[in-house]
Amino acid sequence: HATLPLEILSNGSHLVSKSQLGAALGSLMTSKDELWKNYIVGAVHAALEQHSVWEKRRVGEARSGLLESKLPTGVCVTVVSDVPWNAGLASSAAVEMAVVVAMGHALKLPAEALDPIRISSMCQEVENQVVGANCGLMDHLAVAHAQDAEKGNSSLLGFDCRLPKLAGDIETIALPKGMSVLAVESGVERSVADPPYAQVRAASLMGFAMINDAIRKGAGDRTTPIDCLSDIPPSVFCAEYQRFLPDQIAGADFVAGMRDTLKGLTTVDPSFLYRVRAATAHPIEEHARVLMFEAALRGLHGQHSEVARGRTHHVLGELMRQSHASYSMCGLGTSETDLLVSMLHDTPVCTSAKVIGAKISGGGGGGALSVVVWDALKSTDSLDEQAEFWKSVQAKYHLQTGLTCKVRGGTSGKATYHGRATREVAD
Repeated sequence: HATLPLEILSNGSHLVSKSQLGAALGSLMTSKDELWKNYIVGAVHAALEQHSVWEKRRVGEARSGLLESKLPTGVCVTVVSDVPWNAGLASSAAVEMAVVVAMGHALKLPAEALDPIRISSMCQEVENQVVGANCGLMDHLAVAHAQDAEKGNSSLLGFDCRLPKLAGDIETIALPKGMSVLAVESGVERSVADPPYAQVRAASLMGFAMINDAIRKGAGDRTTPIDCLSDIPPSVFCAEYQRFLPDQIAGADFVAGMRDTLKGLTTVDPSFLYRVRAATAHPIEEHARVLMFEAALRGLHGQHSEVARGRTHHVLGELMRQSHASYSMCGLGTSETDLLVSMLHDTPVCTSAKVIGAKISGGGGGGALSVVVWDALKSTDSLDEQAEFWKSVQAKYHLQTGLTCKVRGGTSGKATYHGRATREVAD
């Protein structure tokens, strides 16, 4: 529970900027445990900001002063959720999106203002500018477009989330019957606002700057700088650009050599050793792995040969294992999640089912694993956390780490407005 003065959102009759709100909220924090309220307050601010924009369009700029003065006199937000916090299961994106959708309807925003991609971008800005977590919008898009598994076969979402705008459409990729995706919580708390995520992000930006510097000086076949690291195929990276990247570099040495290259993009700790090569290789190779994973997954549909299906399962599992190893090489792995992956990878669950692969999810640094399970009998027994296999994994994991891992399955569907409820308030 937290109570904040509404004045924190405005400086009189005008909304403060997101960065000003972030600074004000940060000054009120006494412990990391209080960070959760910043996501909610940031989402309320984003909805009010959007309301101001659309009202100005409706009545014209001339009356903008009057509109700004009509801020609400109070907002009460109640969050009920069984999504664990800091577990790598998009809890921050879920609460932000839910608050923006609810506030948007309360403020009677038009449907266009609540477009899923628009509000995903709004919530990403909350994370970046209010909370101080420089994450992408993948989690927000997933919350905006998730499909309830109970209404049909499980599916994955495919999208290219390169900024400043989405490239291409958001696709639904159905999983073959018998295949499911589970989350296995490691019990290691993490957050994209934690230092490891910011350090790896900074290291990848250093690599990005170094590659573009090499391109400008004539390295490789490109004649123009890249916009994103994923613009480079892994083979080209290895052949033409990897040699320009150090394994590690101190922040002070990078700043001395590249001056203001990253100004406004990230902060650099002069004394920290950044794993530039691994952090740069990760998004390049991960982009390729995702494309290969998608192609292999689509190829499973209509594949009746058990031998061929087994080979495809092996490919999927290997891609997941490569991805997990890449996280660790960047500095986003943990001994606990490494242990869980090794316990689960390509392991029989029962006579008819097996784990195809497992990898750390989200921003890494702990949290949950994404686990792909195949059940030839298409039953749900292998997905039951009370099944003997999962009980055995939990017991072995607890014995070696002292932590409890928890199995979660299914989806709750996308962020949706369910209606209004009113209550009488006593005088």
